[in-house]
Amino acid sequence: MYGFNWIDIVAVLLIAVYVATSTTKSLIIRLSEIIGFIVTLLLAFFVYPFLSNILITYFDVFRSPANIASFVFSFMLFQVGYYAFFRLTVRRYEDRFKGYSRYWMNRTLCILQAFVLAVAMVSLLLSILVALPFSDSLQTDIVDSNIGGQLFRYSGFLAMNIETRLIGHSPDDLLAFLAISSTDPSIKKLSLSEASVDREIDISAEKTMLDLINETRKENDLDPLEMDRLLRKVARSNSSNMWDKDYYATDSSKRVEVAKRIANAGVIFDDYGENLALAPEENIAHRGFMNDPNKRKAILDPDFKRIGIGIVSAGMYGSMFTQEFAD
Repeated sequence: MYGFNWIDIVAVLLIAVYVATSTTKSLIIRLSEIIGFIVTLLLAFFVYPFLSNILITYFDVFRSPANIASFVFSFMLFQVGYYAFFRLTVRRYEDRFKGYSRYWMNRTLCILQAFVLAVAMVSLLLSILVALPFSDSLQTDIVDSNIGGQLFRYSGFLAMNIETRLIGHSPDDLLAFLAISSTDPSIKKLSLSEASVDREIDISAEKTMLDLINETRKENDLDPLEMDRLLRKVARSNSSNMWDKDYYATDSSKRVEVAKRIANAGVIFDDYGENLALAPEENIAHRGFMNDPNKRKAILDPDFKRIGIGIVSAGMYGSMFTQEFAD
C-alpha cells in the first residue's frame, strides 16, 4: 500500500525548486537544457566503460563500484563541458529571446518543459537508488512512496538498465564484495591490511542476521536456528583471523579444516557447514547469501539446528561475516 512519506517531500521540493528557477528563462534556453541532459547522459553511458577498465586494471577496484564511479564522473564531466559550451553559444543569444518570456504561452511551455526535465532527473535519481544495494529501508521507502513510487514505476526501465549495465547480472562484488562457502577451495588475498585498525565485534549485527535467517527459514516452513555460544566463538575467531592475516577463505583449502575448528571448540556434531562474506552490512550480506545457491542451501538446511554468527567490523572497509552451522 502506497503512502505519503519523506521521499515524496524531497521529490516535490526538488521539482518545485527547479521549476521555480526556470520561470524567467526563454523557451529556447529550456529546450537546450533538456537536449544537454539527454546528450550528456548518453555520452556517459558510452564513455564510462573505458574509465572503469582503468580503475579495475591499475587500482584493483571491484567492477561494480568502478562502473558506478566512472559513470557518475563521466556524467558530471560532460555536464560541465556542455554547460561551458552552452555559455559560449546559446547564452550569447539569450537576450534575443528574453522578450518572448513575457508572453504567457512561452512561460507556460517553459514551465512545462522545466517540469518534465525535473521529473526525469528525479526519476533517474530514484532509479539509481533502487538499482544500487543501499539499505533496504531506503529502497522500501522509495517503492512504497506515493509520488516517488509512481515515478520509479513509470521509469523502471532506467533501474533495469542501470542494474544491468553498471552492476551487471551478478552484482556479488557490490552486494557482498566477496562471498564464498566452505566448498570453495580458493583463498583470496584481500590487500586490505589497513583494515586491521579499529576492528570490533558487531553484536547488534549478529543479532539482526540471526533474525534475518530465522525469518527466511520460517518463510520456508523450517524451524528457527538457535545461536550456539561455542559456534559463535568459532565464527568470531574466524572473522577476526581473516582480517588479521589479510586473506579471505577458510583456514585451509580443505573443507575438513572447518570441521576441525568446530570440533576443537568443543562442539558435538554430525553435520556442519560454513558461509563467509565480506560486505558493507548484514542486510546486504544476507541478500548475497540468499542469492548464492550453496549458501542458501546451508541457511535452509532442515538438518541444521544451531548456528554461530561472527561479524567483525572494520568500519569503512566493511564487515567480515562467518556463519557456522551444526545439527
